[in-house]
Amino acid sequence: APLVDLVEFSSQKGSSFSDKTTASSSSKSASAASRQSAQASSLAASASEKSQSSHDDSLRGGYSASASGRASGSDGSAAFAASGSGRIDAQSRGSDESESAGSVKAASASSSSASASRSASANANYKANVAQEEHDNVSYRHLVEYQPPSKTPEKQSLTSNELVGELRAYDVKTTDNDLFRSKYFGGKPITIDQIVSGDQLAKYVQFAKSEAKADFFMVGTSVIVDQDKNPLTGERSCTGIVTLKVYSTVDGELIAAKTISETAAAPNLDSCAGNVAKKMAAIGGPQIGAQIQDYWKKGAMYGQTYVVTLVGPSLSLITKANFSKALQSVPGVQNVDRPRVNDDKRYEVNLTYKGSDPLDQAAALALASNPAFSALDSKTEAGRITLCMGPCSAVLGH
Repeated sequence: APLVDLVEFSSQKGSSFSDKTTASSSSKSASAASRQSAQASSLAASASEKSQSSHDDSLRGGYSASASGRASGSDGSAAFAASGSGRIDAQSRGSDESESAGSVKAASASSSSASASRSASANANYKANVAQEEHDNVSYRHLVEYQPPSKTPEKQSLTSNELVGELRAYDVKTTDNDLFRSKYFGGKPITIDQIVSGDQLAKYVQFAKSEAKADFFMVGTSVIVDQDKNPLTGERSCTGIVTLKVYSTVDGELIAAKTISETAAAPNLDSCAGNVAKKMAAIGGPQIGAQIQDYWKKGAMYGQTYVVTLVGPSLSLITKANFSKALQSVPGVQNVDRPRVNDDKRYEVNLTYKGSDPLDQAAALALASNPAFSALDSKTEAGRITLCMGPCSAVLGH
């Protein structure tokens, strides 16, 4: 039974944002750009004056040149522009060379101004540092802590004793389980898991049929759990649960199955366990007893259904015909169906039998007069009867 049943749930939703972006620029580069811009402006003015003088002395035609410059130290940028247009009709080589020199200087000043602008931009620093996060966290936990069960069952079953008394009221006789079980399992207590694991249950049922001549076999588990003291009454409280199954040892049919739970209270745990066992038996006993009686009445009225199989290395037609005729002549045999299997090695039929003798023995007596069945052997298992033409271990191969 659970002692602790804990459920925990938590949910967290949210988001976060962080911005640590930084920006900076170099003032030294801006000052250098400003000085370069001023020099470029001076060069442009000198080139313009010299060009005008050449026009007066040695040129015929028209020429004009203009230059402009701007320098700023506050934002670290500088710019310069120069342009010229006109028609030159050179009269002397000297004036031509002078004008070319002026143009070269102006172009040089423009190039220096552009370099200063690029230098100022290259010295600006920018560093981005932005972090953003969103979360939706959900946590769920379900913890169930159970009371640790006993490693071995109690040697005395209170529920089993109470059930015996209840079943007697329905004329269901019971064999002393402690005495009978000790012949098969010895004196040690056993659990239901040990009985039903592997082939133990089938062997135990067969043992009950052959040794105790039992028509039915009941197996079950009874668990009684201490629930501590009731704080209001001061008495010990306990709960119990019993699970029962009843089989037919003849054909293995499940006759009845019940699960019952009850609660009780008493001054101490032993008394509480006895009270809850009585309650469970008082409910389960009549229900199980009534189902056993109903099954028995139907069997007595209509008989039990069996599967009967004749097995041999070579079954002739006359052998199978004699076998079928002998089965129909057995007292208590009714409703022999058409063969389900009919070949040279197996002959299998369904029939209903409500006689008092075991069916395999009754069939052997009916076939005793026929020499072909003188070595007849049998194997019975859960409503299936196999009759072998010789030892079954040799005919069946196991």
